[in-house]
Amino acid sequence: MYVIKLIVPLVLITLSTFVINNVYAGDKRLKVPDFVTCDRNQLTSWHGVASQYQRDNGHLAITINTSYGTKESLELEFDSKDILATNFRINGLPFNENNWAEIENESGVLKDSIKVIVWVCETPLVKPIIDWKLPKR
Repeated sequence: MYVIKLIVPLVLITLSTFVINNVYAGDKRLKVPDFVTCDRNQLTSWHGVASQYQRDNGHLAITINTSYGTKESLELEFDSKDILATNFRINGLPFNENNWAEIENESGVLKDSIKVIVWVCETPLVKPIIDWKLPKR
């Protein structure tokens, strides 16, 4: 009888530890890349597919259908394409003039089903960063 009283709590502790570990094993947090300068406590990210995109005359609007089932939108004002490009990355690498053709069919028109991670800081001084996730070449 004494052995059963000891074994039952041990089994319960083992099972509860197993359940707790499995709940957190599915947590797929994104590793924050070095190019994101925002304090981690003020940072959020949206990972998904760009569903709407408009770029013209100093204005960019993008909507992302996230992998968590939400829709997130971002609007940026900019003075030139070059300045806007400083907020862009391609697979984590700096964005350059040649990359426009990789994400747009024509000026201001995004290609279909492009994956993206948008890093947004609560601090307005830190501009959002859009990291376009293209298939490996």
